[in-house]
Amino acid sequence: NFIRAFFKFRSAAARALATTANRVQAQNLLFSGSVSINPASIPANTRASVSVTITNVAPGDFVVMTPPAALNAGLVYGGTIVAASNTVTVFIANITGVAIDDGATTWAYMVIRLS
Repeated sequence: NFIRAFFKFRSAAARALATTANRVQAQNLLFSGSVSINPASIPANTRASVSVTITNVAPGDFVVMTPPAALNAGLVYGGTIVAASNTVTVFIANITGVAIDDGATTWAYMVIRLS
């Protein structure tokens, strides 16, 4: 009986979560696209930041970036911040013991406005 109640609760929670996620997605996803990112050479064991222009992004927006499959294996995406209107700062870390200059790559993004 406990198991039946647990699975009933879990199913109800999953439906509620899916409904909420769909509502948030429909109301808050503003736009998506792609942008070229070309960081300078990133020294060993260092985090770098790269500013990119994404038109219509505003402070307070949440920007989700997807690095390209071709990103150098020693580089790790470290998040974003909206630095100013139309400007996003992307953080990339070099987790190796040597500098990496990966060149320009195309990253996908989604912009979500939470307010």
